[in-house]
Amino acid sequence: MLRGCVKEGYILGNFKLPLRYKEHMDYEQKMRELGIPVIARVEHGLFEGGDFAFLNETTIAVGMADRTNETGVEEIRTQLAPYGYRVIGVPLNPAYLHLDMCFNLVDDHLAVAYYNGLPDAFREELKKLEVKIIPVSEEAIFAHGCNLQALGNHRVISLSRNKEVNREMEKNGMDVIELPITEILKAGGGPHCMELRRAIGGIFGFGPEQVFVGNGADEVLGFCMLSFFKSGMKICFPDITYDFYRTYAKTYRLDFKQFPLKEDFTVNVEDCNH
Repeated sequence: MLRGCVKEGYILGNFKLPLRYKEHMDYEQKMRELGIPVIARVEHGLFEGGDFAFLNETTIAVGMADRTNETGVEEIRTQLAPYGYRVIGVPLNPAYLHLDMCFNLVDDHLAVAYYNGLPDAFREELKKLEVKIIPVSEEAIFAHGCNLQALGNHRVISLSRNKEVNREMEKNGMDVIELPITEILKAGGGPHCMELRRAIGGIFGFGPEQVFVGNGADEVLGFCMLSFFKSGMKICFPDITYDFYRTYAKTYRLDFKQFPLKEDFTVNVEDCNH
């Protein structure tokens, strides 16, 4: 992720790796199209969104592991101060890559973290804010045991394979939504890297659970077929439509029926019943 978001706008980051520089331009253009203002820019230092975490309404932690540095944190601190935000830099082992790999707030006063990997000053800050820690091992960092996505209302998305931390969160009153999304790990991401859903929902007045993000229509349609149909079930769609309806229906061995569109190219739902 390239940015951090606050209610007033977003912070445009600065990637460390040259191969990701173009994302900077694409992201800024998209946010401009959506009418979301940039209120801070990291231009001299480094900053990536995986290091950005709210601790409460006005306190923000910014990790300094491999992809964000002290100069970047200071730029964010200076530019957010007029809006009333307090920014805390959190030095970390570079091997942890981002803050969200070793620390994640999953509820107002509950976090999952590799506690021994956090600096003393940050531990003290969490104590003052009365944040309870569910501890994980250092090995869990690299299994994305801390890379979770809080949804609000005591709900959190986690990898289904992280059984132990999921059970501990449930013991602490969390509704854990377990997803077998290990494919995303191959590209270096995790559940917390899916925060785009929350940002999109905020723009259009939806909750993140009402937003589905995919890599194009083909992937989304494929997931829908897998989620809502089983081999042998019946499916109905117009004869003039996206061709992959037929492709996926055949791929997943569905009993499909096509019906003609009306002259004005609208659909008569009753045609599915004949």
